[in-house]
Amino acid sequence: YSVPYPGGTEESPEPDYLWQMPDPLVVLSTVAGATKKIKLGTGVLLVPERNAILTAKQIATLDQSSGGRFLFGIGAGWNPEECTILGGDFEHRWTHVKENVKVMKALWTEHAPEFHGKYNYQDRRVLRKKFKKDTDRATSKLFVICGRRYFSHNYYSGILTKRV
Repeated sequence: YSVPYPGGTEESPEPDYLWQMPDPLVVLSTVAGATKKIKLGTGVLLVPERNAILTAKQIATLDQSSGGRFLFGIGAGWNPEECTILGGDFEHRWTHVKENVKVMKALWTEHAPEFHGKYNYQDRRVLRKKFKKDTDRATSKLFVICGRRYFSHNYYSGILTKRV
């Protein structure tokens, strides 16, 4: 890779587990079905490497099926090649994160959201899952932002609930 793994050494540049990680939302869905009280969360979900609309649906479904126990950890990734292969814009990945989060927030809070951005275009209603606990869940409890130093102070006001 053009950028070495942050935790690697000369002898072991990348740990094997990097290539064996399952999709976190699938695993958390399984855990949600087998538990009743434990909080569920992504340590870091690489938002620019995922489709914003599909991710919003998956997260809303997971949050609803778990009874509101999901915490969303957001990251942008370290690997330019992986980011590019999965459709991300590595050089502008934090801009991509901001836009994807805007799209997800709109899907969770608006009746028929419309969005025209650099990475996302949506001009019709798509299925939106309602949150089980309350209609403001998407803006009051869902987000845990990782790597917050990359965002302006006011950008996430109203959705940042916990510092990591």
